[in-house]
Amino acid sequence: MPHIRVEWMSGRTAEQKLEFAKEVTEAFVRVCGGTATAVGIVFNDIEREDWITGAQIERLSK
Repeated sequence: MPHIRVEWMSGRTAEQKLEFAKEVTEAFVRVCGGTATAVGIVFNDIEREDWITGAQIERLSK
């Protein structure tokens, strides 16, 4: 059973998560085979202040 983890900034609605999960599941089955019922998806919502990129650090260092 494949498990797909999605880490993204918080703020998406339940409907957006469901639509995303549907599209990712369909793509996985199309490309990798298997069945949709075997695919598991976990969403990790991260608060914006907890998400730092190297580009942000570089800008602050100047």
